[in-house]
Amino acid sequence: MRHEDPSAHDELDEQPYDVDEFWDPGNAAGPLDFHLQRMWEQVLSVALAPSLAELFPDAERAARTPPEPPAATRELPVADLPAALHRHLDTAIARTTRRDYLEQLRQAGALDDIRAAAQAHPVLGRWFAAQRGPAVMMLVLAPFWLRPLRAWTPPATTTDLDDVTDSLVDHLFAKYPLPAPLYHAWSGSSLPTLKWACWTVLLGHGASLHKAAPLFGWQVTTRFTHHLLSAPANYEIADAVMWAEVARLGGSAREYDRLAAHPAYRSDPTSGPAAPASDDVRWDEERTNTTPAFWRATVGWLAHHRDEIDDAECQRLLDWAMHRHTEDLAAARDEAACFSWHGRVPAAALADAIRYQDFLQGRTRAGRAGSAPLAWKRRGWDWEQVQGDVTWSVRELVTDKELLDEGWTMRHCVSSYSYACSRGETTIFTLRRDGARCATVQVDPQTREIIQARGVRNRNCARDELEVLTTWLATLAP
Repeated sequence: MRHEDPSAHDELDEQPYDVDEFWDPGNAAGPLDFHLQRMWEQVLSVALAPSLAELFPDAERAARTPPEPPAATRELPVADLPAALHRHLDTAIARTTRRDYLEQLRQAGALDDIRAAAQAHPVLGRWFAAQRGPAVMMLVLAPFWLRPLRAWTPPATTTDLDDVTDSLVDHLFAKYPLPAPLYHAWSGSSLPTLKWACWTVLLGHGASLHKAAPLFGWQVTTRFTHHLLSAPANYEIADAVMWAEVARLGGSAREYDRLAAHPAYRSDPTSGPAAPASDDVRWDEERTNTTPAFWRATVGWLAHHRDEIDDAECQRLLDWAMHRHTEDLAAARDEAACFSWHGRVPAAALADAIRYQDFLQGRTRAGRAGSAPLAWKRRGWDWEQVQGDVTWSVRELVTDKELLDEGWTMRHCVSSYSYACSRGETTIFTLRRDGARCATVQVDPQTREIIQARGVRNRNCARDELEVLTTWLATLAP
């Protein structure tokens, strides 16, 4: 079957495809990933067509239909690249049909280019079969290839497919050196996170992440890229981004290690707050996510006092500060009334952190010693959903003992909400994955809006947890 045959498009549109097979929920994702999530359904089903044999015809067919000469590569002016990339993802991909996008690839010569390259280098066909996610992403970004694929020369050793991946990234996208950790975003068979794929294009072409950031919703300063280029080569890209921002703020490897050891501070500081997957759900975004300003202030304070506290004391301080910060967000306090590191000295801050830890342990001991129990009526909002091999559940906590157990396991202060729950002022739910606690969720019983959603030690929710909570919210009657 020829891709140029119009009947091929109709066949492709009728095929079922499992998008989740190529979407790794463990990857870091920013707002743009949620905004463009529809594109995967359109692109994944056409990029490899879906049969590899259709892209890599046998020798007899190749002889009958020789590949056309490579099309001239037109390099965009660097100043125009961010807008063109954003427009391509937001319009040319997210709002096009599978049929139209396949036709775009054909007309651009990308499909013929792949056929010719695979015939010349058999390792490429093996790479496409094993690394389908990166292959699809490279096709998504085909308009921004710097060089035709058929001009690619395989690395000296092709037994390691990661070496082939790195070589292809360099050939297609890199005119200038890329940060070493960025290559890790392309390894494996899963679809690379769109944000890191965009960074590959922008940095490889020599564009400024700082100037592109407002268009994509990123928070990138002028000196950030300089530090990213110096990040340890063995780091995953999300870790390297955090390392670079710590370095930009005057921190050292010690501050990075201390923050990375705490789940609530291990985040991508170049992204805005993680948004829910849908715009029509009841979700107070500003009250459910750690603010970048607080994260950066924490880096600065730790760097200034690095030799005055040890690692164990630092973890206590981080627990306490995150508790204070999340309570400020949940209460929607004015900035002047919110927790601040300004003017705090380590000795006094550590004393407050120890009191907070004693408070948590004291409430747990009191609860287990048999103090007067509290209980309240369940609202009937419990929910369960099976997604593949995973069972997600949301269950309301309706006794002070359940809150104590939740707080003890998750290492936060949810037990202090007992009286508010008993008076009907708020509701607390536990999100679980296959029975294991993932996040504690506070919901306003009147508006049915999420006020807080926090994991262990008050970390922000992961992307897959946000998606599940969003699905659950949609089931609640307004």
